[in-house]
Amino acid sequence: MALSIRSNLTSLRSLNHLTRTDTALSRVLEQLSSGKRINSIGDDPTGLIVATRLETETIAARQAIRNSNDGISIVQTSDAANSEVQDLLQRMRELAVEGSSSSLTAAERTELNDEYIDLRSEISRIAVATEFNDISLSDGSTTAISVQVGINSGASNQISIDLGNLATGGIGLATTTDILTTATASTAIDTVDSALDTVSGYRADLGSTQQRLDSAVDFNTALTETLASAESNVLDVDIAFATSESTRLSLLGDAGVAALAQANNINKTIVSKLLFA
Repeated sequence: MALSIRSNLTSLRSLNHLTRTDTALSRVLEQLSSGKRINSIGDDPTGLIVATRLETETIAARQAIRNSNDGISIVQTSDAANSEVQDLLQRMRELAVEGSSSSLTAAERTELNDEYIDLRSEISRIAVATEFNDISLSDGSTTAISVQVGINSGASNQISIDLGNLATGGIGLATTTDILTTATASTAIDTVDSALDTVSGYRADLGSTQQRLDSAVDFNTALTETLASAESNVLDVDIAFATSESTRLSLLGDAGVAALAQANNINKTIVSKLLFA
C-alpha cells in the first residue's frame, strides 16, 4: 500500500474495527446486566416474537389455574349445603319413621311434626342463603356455571358446574307433607327418600366435577412450567457464554485502542522522515 499523508486508511480501518467491538461489548454487557439475551427487537426479531407468545400463554395458564381454583371453591360451597341438607333429610326420615308408629300420644306426635316442619324450613333457608361471590348456588336460580380452565377459546377449554336446586320443590319435598298421622308419616318416608336420592345425585355430580377441576389445575401447573422453560430457552442469556464473550471483546477492545494509536502515528512518522531527510 502506498504511503499517504492526506488519508490514513489504516487508522480508519482500526477505528471501524474498534467501533464494532465496542458495540458488540455493549450488547453483551447489556445482556449480562438484564439477564436476557433479547433486549430489543433488533437482537432477535423472531426470537422475541416467540418469547412474547410463550409469555402470553404462561400468563393465561396461571389465570386458568386461578379460575379452576375458584371453580373448586364453588363446588365445595355448593356441596357443603348439600351435605347439610342431607343430614337434615336423614333426621326428617328418622322422625317420619318414628311417626309411623301408632304408639305415640297426640302430644308426642305434635312435637315430632313441629320438628319435622322446622327442619323443612331450614332446608329452604339453606337453599336461599348458599352463595358464592353473590351468585346463588342452591335455590334453582342458577343452574350451571362455566369455568374457563384452558388458555384458548371454545367449549373444550371450559368445565360446567351443574348446580342443584335444594328448594323444597327442587328436591320434591312437598310443603304439605306432615307426620301428624301414621298414614302421612308413612308417605313422608317415601317423600324424604326421594329427596335424599336427589341430593345424593347432586353430590355425585359435584364430586366428578371437582375431580375434573383438580385435573385442570394439575395440567395447567405442568403447562406453566413447560412454557416458562421454553420462554427461558429463547429469552434468557447464557451467562457462561456471555461472560466469556465479554472477556474476549474487552481484550479485542484494548488491542484495538493500541492499534488505533499506532495507526494515528503513521502520518507523523512519514512527515518526520520527510522533514529530516
